[in-house]
Amino acid sequence: MPVKATVIIDQNLMSQARALVQRKRVKSFNALVETALRDEIDRIRVADIKAAIRDAASDPLFLADVEETAAAFRWTDSEGQGDKA
Repeated sequence: MPVKATVIIDQNLMSQARALVQRKRVKSFNALVETALRDEIDRIRVADIKAAIRDAASDPLFLADVEETAAAFRWTDSEGQGDKA
């Protein structure tokens, strides 16, 4: 559900946005703002996930858990390949 919000925007940025609307490069100012917000939120979310992965890659407890889980399921790596003896 859309909500109304009041924001303060740099004058030059606002002029550029209005020009995009006038040239019909975007559907509307609202659509431009919504898209920009969504893109920035997604960019930050991805950066946060990457940071968490980097942190996990150097966390000894996490790495031990990964190794323990991998060891528990190693037998499935060759499952269904038949006897090769």
